[in-house]
Amino acid sequence: MLSKFFSPADPAKVLPPEDLRAAREPEAKPGMSKAAVLALYGVPYAVGANENPTGMLTLDEIRKEDQWVYLVTKKEKLAVVFGNGRVSQVQKGAPKGRVEAP
Repeated sequence: MLSKFFSPADPAKVLPPEDLRAAREPEAKPGMSKAAVLALYGVPYAVGANENPTGMLTLDEIRKEDQWVYLVTKKEKLAVVFGNGRVSQVQKGAPKGRVEAP
């Protein structure tokens, strides 16, 4: 019963047209907004350069971070780095420590 209150919003209702088009891409690309990345991949499993788990963070706290880390498999991660609220870098592969913004 309460699940309807906690389900993710429909991207078509909350994203501007340019972000909605970006959220339909198969993967994150430079220039995408944080909203488009959230619509594409969902909430990251960790944020920040030190990969802090997001379990106890609010969505607003997650949005303020400039690096989001998604766990693709146990051995592979996807790090999305933002600059000025837009994707500036996407790094795929095994974790290699810190990801620095360009």
